[in-house]
Amino acid sequence: MHSKVIGLLTDFGHHDAYVGVMKAVIFSQCPKVHIIDISHEVPPFSIAGAAFIMRGVFRFFPRNSIFVCVVDPGVGSSRLPIVLKSQGYYWVGPDNGIFPAILETNKWEDAIVIKTPITKLVSSTFHGRDIFAPVAGQLVKGVPLNRLGFPLKKWAVDTIQTPQPSSSGYKGEILWIDHFGNAITNFTKQHFSNGRKIYVGNKQISIYSYYTAVPIHHLLGIWGSQGYLEISSSRGSASKQLHLKVGQTLFLK
Repeated sequence: MHSKVIGLLTDFGHHDAYVGVMKAVIFSQCPKVHIIDISHEVPPFSIAGAAFIMRGVFRFFPRNSIFVCVVDPGVGSSRLPIVLKSQGYYWVGPDNGIFPAILETNKWEDAIVIKTPITKLVSSTFHGRDIFAPVAGQLVKGVPLNRLGFPLKKWAVDTIQTPQPSSSGYKGEILWIDHFGNAITNFTKQHFSNGRKIYVGNKQISIYSYYTAVPIHHLLGIWGSQGYLEISSSRGSASKQLHLKVGQTLFLK
């Protein structure tokens, strides 16, 4: 049985009609499909941010779900529109490094370059509406991949940077800042040993097991639900307190 669930992830925000018209295209083909809005607040053009969000959520979707991921700074260029089948899911979007970063593997069960035009009108600025949404609808209806395109031989490189060894530990970066001002780093427990602390510039931050282990508005490091080390503030915003930004360098030592 083919999926009746589509997950949408974009950097479109909610001010404009971009998300709405993508859903309209899908519903026009598949009125009974279930569409889940994973997020439309990815920072504009942030492929790494989109990959971070999707890595943490896709395993909670039912098998054969279709993910349409449109964070596409190269729209209209020579970058390829693709569909992958990997780890029991379908992935639709631009070949710009987002999918290997999400899946953390260079393997797939099947992969195609989408044949265009899918619709009569394909703009050079909105492939989410004109290519990726229509293809998602076709997948819901059970159209096989070999009818939607030709084999993909190689995809774009990973865009997520992994921590690098430094003289006294590891050099990493901030992947994401959430609604609460928690800064999610790219450090995992494989980079951690007892006694290590986070350093943001000259600021040293100790690691605790829960938020209230420190007084209100005091900083702490904590292992988040996705397995990454986060910089947090007890009932406060670490991002505001430290003026943190996505991509900022930090150290674990």
